[in-house]
Amino acid sequence: NHIFVLDDCLELLERIDGGNQDDEDMDKEQLDLVRHAIEQLSPQRRKIFSLKISGKYSNQEIADKLNLSVNTIKFQYSQSLKQIKEIVRKCAISLLI
Repeated sequence: NHIFVLDDCLELLERIDGGNQDDEDMDKEQLDLVRHAIEQLSPQRRKIFSLKISGKYSNQEIADKLNLSVNTIKFQYSQSLKQIKEIVRKCAISLLI
């Protein structure tokens, strides 16, 4: 049953990254896994990630809101995605073992 968990979770991250998060369409287990990964982010990265995936703010607006540079927002967001993907991979692989 967990053979496709890794692919499903990575697809889920892509959907979240694209701003198309729809809780009703997501498998609860996958959503919990991604939420767990997001909780592992530092407070600043979690804030940037949350603002970014809400789809309500541009990078410039987030930078202004948090008093950071746009480049910092872009870098922290990309690093957040990498960190979340890595956590999801590790969790999914442990489910397979």
